This record gives sequence, structure tokens and C-alpha cells, in this order.
Amino acid sequence: MKLRTLSVLLVTLATFSSAAANANPVDVVSPSEAPADAVKVDIEKMKFSPSTLDIAAGTVVVWTNHDAVPHNVYLPAPIQVVGQMLRAGQSLALKFNEPGDYSYICSPHPYMKGKVTVKAK
Repeated sequence: MKLRTLSVLLVTLATFSSAAANANPVDVVSPSEAPADAVKVDIEKMKFSPSTLDIAAGTVVVWTNHDAVPHNVYLPAPIQVVGQMLRAGQSLALKFNEPGDYSYICSPHPYMKGKVTVKAK
């Protein structure tokens, strides 16, 4: 399987009950294939902006780094998504499939925090 440099990610998901085994709460999406209505988050001045989002299930969120310093998006366990380090101009896109609260940080800069609240459709 070939992965584009821009969207190479390590995605590890926690074990779910058999009822939810077929659905991932969060899926990685190629930033170039994100829908036009994707929600945008800018990474600049060592912050996520906006830092909090309220979205419907099924929404894609695209983070784009505008800093000279590399950043990533890290969602901790039980859903463990560790995005690659994004250089200036690079993006990460995630589709949030399941309702819930998803807190995240930039792992090298843990004071950079954000939260995505996903509501049922």
C-alpha cells in the first residue's frame, strides 16, 4: 500500500465491542480528497484556531500548519490517532464518525490543545 507523504499517519484504534467493530470513530482522509464543506482548523502562532469545534457526525476536519515549526495532531487513548509532523503548508484531515468529545494536542507542544465535540446527525 503506497501512502502519500502528506497523509502518512499512524492510526491505532482501541478494541471496541463486537457491535462497533465495523465502525471507526475517526478515519484518516487524504487532505486532497477532503470535501469542500470540511471544517478548517489553522495551526499558527503555536495554537489551534479555532481550538474548539462542535460538528455533526460524518464531518471532516482539516488542520493546516501555518507555522515554521512542525506540529501534529494527537488524539490520545482510547482512540489513538497520531498524525505525522506537519511542516508549514501541510495538512491532516480526519473524519469524525461517532458522537463524543475528542480532545487533542500537538504532542511535541502539549500546551497546544483543542477539542472536537461530535453530535449525532
